[in-house]
Parts: sequence; C-alpha cells; structure tokens
Amino acid sequence: MNLRQKIGKAFDPDFVRYVTQRGQAILRRSITVEQVLAQVDQENLAALKTKYFRAEEKVQPPKYLNEEEWVRKNLRRARDCGLTPAPPKRRVLDLGCGVGWFLLVARALGHDAHGLDLEGHPIYREMTALLGIPRTIHEIKPYERLPAEIQGYDLVSAYMTCFNRYPDGGEWSPKEWRFFLDDLEARLNPGATICLELNPRADGTPIAGDVRSWFEERGARVIFGRILFPPERRTRPVR
Repeated sequence: MNLRQKIGKAFDPDFVRYVTQRGQAILRRSITVEQVLAQVDQENLAALKTKYFRAEEKVQPPKYLNEEEWVRKNLRRARDCGLTPAPPKRRVLDLGCGVGWFLLVARALGHDAHGLDLEGHPIYREMTALLGIPRTIHEIKPYERLPAEIQGYDLVSAYMTCFNRYPDGGEWSPKEWRFFLDDLEARLNPGATICLELNPRADGTPIAGDVRSWFEERGARVIFGRILFPPERRTRPVR
C-alpha cells in the first residue's frame, strides 16, 4: 500500500480537500497575529505574564500566556471552521473557552464573541477580563442541558475538549453525544456551524471508532479528533 492509499484510509479525502481549498480562500481574507494582538492591552498582558508565565510549561494553564503561539493556532482554527471577516456578522460561542484566544480572533474578525467554561484556574478569569470576553460559568455534564441563555448562535466551537471525559477516564458514547448535540442544535440559528476538536484518547488515538461513525452518520466531516458540522452537511439527528 503506497502513501496515498494509506492517507486515503486514514482520512476522509473529501474533508481534506474541503478544508484545504476553503482554508486557502479564507487565508486570503484573514488577519494577522499582529492585528489580533493590537487589540490587547500589552501593559496588563505583560503584568499577567510576570505573574504566571513559565516558558517551559507545556501542560498547565500558564502555557496559554504564550500569546503569539496561541493566536496563530486560533487563526488557523478560525480558517478551518470557515470564520471569515464580517460582514456578515456572526454570533460565536466557544465551549471551554479557556483564556479566550479563539474568541479574541473572532472579535478581531468583526463577530460577537461569548465563552462558556468552568471557573478553573485564575488565569482564565483574569485573561478573559483583560480581553473583554464575556463568559458563562457552567460545567457541561452528560444528559444535562446547557444554560437557558445559550441561544441564537451562528458558530459553536469547542477545542481540546475535556467535558466528554468521565472522572474515571471513560468517554462519552454516541448516546451522550446525541443528547448534547440535540440540545445544542436546537439553540442555534439556521445555517449554523459546529466545530469540535477532541483531546487524544488515553491510547493516543483521536476518537473511538463507534463515535466517529456516529458523527459521520449525523453529517460531520471527521479528521483525526476534529469534527466539523458545516451547514451543508448537517442532517436530521441520528436516533
């Protein structure tokens, strides 16, 4: 089996083509890291970095204070999920928003931005306040609905997800995902997009086979742990 055949078995070729072509088009209309960071109070950001940042940290929340790295990463995420400069202006919700870099990018592109997350590390509270990112404090749990005020969004993102893991290391099955997505989709505007990026599993694989198959049956494009529900691929919920 040659490399092309191996790639074809590992990835959905339509998805690879879709993301590549769309990403190139969006890149031509996008903004730079410098333009995003120009929105940030650099004096207060420097004070936060003095308080928390450790250059060698790769796991704990202080890693998110490497601003250029994370803005660059979130510009790429914005391109991957089709978030282009306004108009049209879109309402963007980021689940597990952390310090708020993705939402800062969304706002720099001219969109309304709102986060949802646990209270978590003080860095999250202090950085979202510095960036002026509004957020709802809420823990996503299996078979529990999102807060009533979560309504009317055009793009919902969730990156490096933890909410789909149980404390004992177990993972959500299609049943938990069905409840979550049914509830979420009922709150979205027509033509909305959902972008998910799952953390790797304990064995290093991106996603369980049955969960991947269920996402694809529901209309998602899946590559590694990235799940994209573009408007043109959304279907009636799979029961």
